[in-house]
Formats: sequence, C-alpha cells, structure tokens
Amino acid sequence: MAVPNVGDILMLSQVAWKIGRAFTAGREEAPAELHAVETDITGLSHALKQLAETLHADANSSLISQSDRRVQQGVAIITSTCQRTVHDLDSLLDRYQTIRKHRTVGGFAIERSWSDLVLAHTSLEQLENVVTPMAKRFDSMCLDDELDEISRFVQELAIANNTTRAPPVPLRNPARSPVAEIPTPLNSTLVPLSPPALLPRRVNVTSSQRQRSVSTESVTSQPINKDVSSVSGYTVTTPPTPPRKRVSEFSFGGSSARDSTSSYASSISSGPSRNSLNSRHALVAVSESPPLPKTPELGEPMQAKTNSSSLLPPPALRPSSTHSAQTADRKQSSSTLSPFPARKDSITKLHRSSTTASQKSTFEKEAFRNSAVLCDVRGRIVEYAQLTVPDPNCPSDFADIEMVEACDSCRITVVRKRITDPVTKNVRVVTSIWALSDDNNVRVELKMEDDEMYIPYSSYFSPAKVSMTVPCELKFHDVRYGNRLVKAARTSWVNYVFEDAQAAALFQNEIMGRTLLATFRTAKTMRIHEGALASFAYAEQMCALENLRVWEDTDTGAIIGLIHFSASFRAGYLAFYLNSSTHPVKVQDVSGKEVKVKGLRVPIAEAGRAMRKDSVVDDAETITEASEADRRREDSSGASEASGGDLAKKSKSKGKTADVDRKKVISGAKIEFATEMEKREFLDLVAEYQRPGRLCELPDLLGVN
Repeated sequence: MAVPNVGDILMLSQVAWKIGRAFTAGREEAPAELHAVETDITGLSHALKQLAETLHADANSSLISQSDRRVQQGVAIITSTCQRTVHDLDSLLDRYQTIRKHRTVGGFAIERSWSDLVLAHTSLEQLENVVTPMAKRFDSMCLDDELDEISRFVQELAIANNTTRAPPVPLRNPARSPVAEIPTPLNSTLVPLSPPALLPRRVNVTSSQRQRSVSTESVTSQPINKDVSSVSGYTVTTPPTPPRKRVSEFSFGGSSARDSTSSYASSISSGPSRNSLNSRHALVAVSESPPLPKTPELGEPMQAKTNSSSLLPPPALRPSSTHSAQTADRKQSSSTLSPFPARKDSITKLHRSSTTASQKSTFEKEAFRNSAVLCDVRGRIVEYAQLTVPDPNCPSDFADIEMVEACDSCRITVVRKRITDPVTKNVRVVTSIWALSDDNNVRVELKMEDDEMYIPYSSYFSPAKVSMTVPCELKFHDVRYGNRLVKAARTSWVNYVFEDAQAAALFQNEIMGRTLLATFRTAKTMRIHEGALASFAYAEQMCALENLRVWEDTDTGAIIGLIHFSASFRAGYLAFYLNSSTHPVKVQDVSGKEVKVKGLRVPIAEAGRAMRKDSVVDDAETITEASEADRRREDSSGASEASGGDLAKKSKSKGKTADVDRKKVISGAKIEFATEMEKREFLDLVAEYQRPGRLCELPDLLGVN
C-alpha cells in the first residue's frame, strides 16, 4: 500500500472541510452526537491540510519517504482509514440532509437541514412523521412476504398435482380424423340425458375450463363423476381431467391446446364399441373445439352450457347477469391464486412509438433540407423553465419557476439551414437546436434569432449540463414537418443535459462559433482596485461558484476568458483577453488557490439600463467614447488657441474623465479556484499564450459573439 500523494491528501482535506460546514449549517436542531462529529471532522480537515503542506514543503527530503516500509505502510493505512471515514460521512449527509431552495430578491437562497428521521427526537409531530410511514412500509413488506409464500405454495401444489395425475400422451390421435369429429345421430339418441346429471356435469366442465388453480370444484370432480355414472345407469370410468386453459385468438399456442385436449379425451375412452356411452362422451369432448368467440367473457358461460347438455344446440338467450357475475368472480379469484395468472393488457402492454421509421426519415429529410448539421450528440434530458400557476389561497409577490421536461434519451443537433424568402428571394442562414427523442414522439426546435447574442451557460456542478438563457420559443413539431405545431412554449431558460462533458463541449463550440480550450471551476471572484487606496477599497464579490471558460477565436487568434457574473453584482459575463498585445493582462499567483488578474478593461453598465443576462459588456463603449471625446476636443482646439488657461482646463477635464472611467471599469480581479490543480493548469495556459510571438493586436472586446 503506497503513501498517497499531496494532491489526494489535499482533496481529502477539502472534502472534510465541506462536510464540517454542512454539519455546521444544521447544528441548531441536530442531536448532540453530531456536534462531536462536527468538531472531529473539522480537526481532521486541518490535520490533513497540515500533512499535505508538510509533504509539499519536504518533497525531496521527507521523513516519510526516508522511513522503512513498515512506517510507510502505517501512514497509508491511517490515510485510507481517514478517507473511508470521510466518504461515509459524505454519504450520510447525502442521505439524511435535505436542501431547500428559497427565492429571494437577489436570486435563490440555499438552506440545509436534517431530515425528519434525524430530528425525530425534537418534537412529537416529527416523531409521528417518521414512525407512521415506516410502520406502513413494514406492514407492506410483511404482506408481500406472505403473498409470496402463498404463491409459492400454490405453485408447488399445482406442479405436484400435474406430475402425479397427468396421463401419458398417446402417440397417435384418432380424434383428429373427420369421422371422429362428427357424431352420429344414433350415438346421440342412445341414452337420454337425465336432469339430475346436468348440474354435476356442468360443474365438472366448468372446473375443467378454469386456469390452473386450487379450487373446491376441481377437488370434488371425482365424486361428482361417480354420481353421474350411478344416475345414468351405466358404469362410466372418467379419469381426472387435467386443468385446461382456454386459448383465445391472440394466444401464442394456436390450436395446440385443442389438439391436446381432444387426443387426451379420445385416449381415455373405455369399451370396444364406438356406440357405447364412453365413446359418446369421447365424441362430446372432441366436438368442443369450434372457433372460439372474440369475446372471452361472453363465450365462457355458453361453452359451459354446451358441455352440460351434450349435443343439444346452444341457448338462444344470453346467460343471466347473475350467472355472468358469478363466473367473472370465479375467474378473478382463480387468476389471483393461480401460479400462472391470466395475462392483463395493462401490464403486458409494450411501449410502441406512434411514429414509424419511414415517417422519422421523412421528417428529418424535410427539416434538414438545405442544411448543414454542425453538431450531432447524445442527450439525456431537455427541460425548460415555466412559471407555475399561483395558488389563490397563498398569494405571493414572487412567481415560482418549475422545470418542465421536454424529452429524455434524445439526439441533440445544431443545424444551420439556408432559407429563401419566397417574396424577396433573399437568402438568409438560420441556426436551430433540435432535440429528437429516441421514441420518435417528441421533436422540439429552438430557433436562434439573428439579433440575439447566444452564450451557452455551463453548470458548475454538472459538466454535462449546458443552458440557454435567452428568451426564446420552443416549437414542438408534428410527425410531418410543416404541419401545425403540436405545442409552442415561451421560456427564458432551457437546459440541455448531455451524455458526457465532451458532448457538452462540442455543443458549446458550435453555439459560440469558437473553440473551448479549457474549463476551470472557481469558488469566487473578487473585484480589486488599483492605486494608493487599493488596500482600503471595498472588495466586492463579482462571481461565485462559476466556471472560467477559455475560448479561442480561430479567425483573430484571440484567447478569451469568460466568467458569469453573480446575480447580486450584475448581469452578463466578465470577459477579457489573455493574449492581447495592445492591453496585456498580468496574472499573478498569490497563494493557495488564488490568482490576481490585473490590467483588465471591463466596463460596468450604467445604473437603470436594461441588461440581458447572457450579454458580455453592454457599455463597452464607455472607454472608447471617452478617448474619442478627448480626440475631438483636441482637434477642435487649434494650436494657435492654446493657452495656459486652456491647458489647465483641458487637464482638469481629462482628470475628471479618467476618474469617472476608473469607476466604470473593472481593472482587476482576484480569482479563487476550486482546487490548486486547476489553478496551476490555468497559470500554465496563460504562460503558454503570453509567450513572445503568441501575443497579437486585438480590437476592444465589445462582445463574445
């Protein structure tokens, strides 16, 4: 077992610190035992951090590396035990802590609390909320076990009964001949049917037609047969008939069930003559295979009546409702207890798409005509934000938002299509985002407008999740392209969740029109000031838990850094060049996971001006307007009119303009990354693109798109 490296120990320390913070969030209502856990996990976090710092400082001459194998193995065992403990506590938080999101004026507030199971000791209501559902679950578990035991017992009983009582199948079936299937008039008039024999015979036939089940009627079939033989005056030997399941038109077996029944009936007939009563009963059994009706519920009583009256014609009237209800009840009870229950359409109904493969191919051919598919990746889910219907009983000033699922398990494509105006004959190119579900039931399109700026927003917590945050319209198309839309939804937030992070990166590349070089997670980004009073200036937080994405523009060679602003600071993105020779930025490694970026020229929008969330810099002209105003002022004032007073006024106005511009421009930022590894990768990337020869003259960053 090898000693873990510095990075693993540091990551473990950060996880322990986060767990300690989670315990701190719900400590007011938590049990006293959890307070001790909070103290211990916080101490473990500090100890692991100090161990990582020591190993990093003594990388070459560490005491652990110089020790023998037994000591190194002991250190590895200690760290692995700490890692297992931290992971167990992390899973404990995931299971027993609940996270609630509340809408506030500036956005959303996250509140952590322990579940009712942990807080059951604090109040009687919480104890009832925990114990009552748990008891119901235990009751259902016991009931399921009992039902499983009964079902297993019935199945074993049915199998044992079939094994002991099933007769051998004859090699040849004489009842399949046409002569055996047509009874003669002489045979039908030999013995008159006696009324006492009708009722037992009907009961016997009814019990033989049921599915394989345990019932009292099937158990008493032999005594009833003896009564029939005694009443009719003949010695009838009727062996037990195996339970025969009725086969309808949509059965898998076809006519095999009828053939097996007829062969068995013909093989058990006793006596040498076909004119005997036993032969006549065999013919009656053979004649029970007419075409089955399409409605099994109506055909069952009629068949029972036919069996009871031998060769008499079926009744002209439908059976009584009472008899039908009793038969239906018997069917339901037998199917419930049977080890082979009747098949229900609601259970065995398979999902089938309403769109065929040819319709799907035709739709894609029409929708993607004169188009170029820029991106074609797999997606797990597509959802969009919608306002919920307010509750009239609980009015609120803030409208709640819910995510509505558009489709799942889909194919997401970015298509650029050439459209010709039928009136003006002008050709324009339109970019759309299509989501086509795998079941061919959902076809949703997001058409990107020409006058909008689309910057995909990447999730900090899920690398495979990309959002479009521009007001748009989702169009749900019919199975045939060009027909009336099935549905249209207006929204300002659409989530695309892909199979992996690579698919999400390809999607972002096509939306942005640039190449995504890297994505770094940042914990927070603070605004810093320049000048003598920079140390005393207020450090304003601009970003929190956002991704720093680095893009490359292949046309201009620009390397652009992009971070989304926090809602409390302003809307839009913090965008800056990394390889500009005109206004170069300086990236300085501070300590830990923090870096300082100086030399920024990111303007801040004026107060009261409407801004869109995905915009980059709405008032980027403030810098250029100030410089152009100075240039016009210098040109208007001739060299002959220059005087001492004018120069003083001009310098004073320049000072005021520069002071105002300094307040409207973000000149520096301090970025704290999620891990030190990501910080080092960012510094290496900046050093690579700021080497001599990689810098280039770039225009002012007026926007990303």
